[in-house]
Amino acid sequence: HPPVPKLNHPSHLTVKSGQGVTLDAFGSFDPDGDSISYLWFNYPEAGTYKELITTGGAENADRFNFTAPKVDKAVTAHFILKLTDKGTPTLTRYERVIVTILPE
Repeated sequence: HPPVPKLNHPSHLTVKSGQGVTLDAFGSFDPDGDSISYLWFNYPEAGTYKELITTGGAENADRFNFTAPKVDKAVTAHFILKLTDKGTPTLTRYERVIVTILPE
């Protein structure tokens, strides 16, 4: 069975420029009991904020923090959680979080 991503917040968040944001998937699990790996990444092509927001250190972390960039108008930034189990064969599931960033 594939791993089950579990977000500890809504899949759509709204924040202001300069605000700290935590994306959190603690509690995600694999129904077969296999260990799982996490990879968070920003997907700028899908949002209206086209600059890359780095997720440094978010590999194999069930959560990560970033500071919302400064913007002049409301934009969206998309983040993807890639959750992979260590079974045979390995199975992966994805979860998307859309963050709307408002100007200050």
